[in-house]
Amino acid sequence: LGDIAIYGQESNHTTWRLARMNLAVRGIGADIRWNNEGSFLRDELKDLRFDYILANPPFNVSDWWNASLEEDPRWQYGKPPAGNANYAWLQHILWHLAPDGTAGVVLANGSMSSNQNSEGDIRRRMVEGGGFHPHGRACLRGSGPAELHPLRPVINADLACLLLTAGVFPE
Repeated sequence: LGDIAIYGQESNHTTWRLARMNLAVRGIGADIRWNNEGSFLRDELKDLRFDYILANPPFNVSDWWNASLEEDPRWQYGKPPAGNANYAWLQHILWHLAPDGTAGVVLANGSMSSNQNSEGDIRRRMVEGGGFHPHGRACLRGSGPAELHPLRPVINADLACLLLTAGVFPE
């Protein structure tokens, strides 16, 4: 693929094997790491930053929290709620995103408008102080339970904050 390098990590051994096989049959070299502890507890790529990230993390995982994550530097917008990993995944992805990078994240419908626990506060901090924001609307919304949310650098932070305050975004 020229100058493109592909990285990833997976905690499910079967999914890891399928990902490697799919890339191999297409002749695509990649550094896909198996990690049965998961990305939160043992981030195999912790020092790497990426220009592009595509992610489809598991939705609404409730048993992800571990006390060792309390002061994790990835929670730069706020500690995610222990009962739902969606905002942990968003912050994990933003942690790995290069300053001018772009990410696309598949999340459960309604994830970007939830105000349960600290999710609304984290989302507000992502807009106001984080320099990134979820687009106002999902760019892929079907009849299924998922939406694709692009994350990108804020071009105009004042406008993003105005939209957030006005309730226009996220929907």
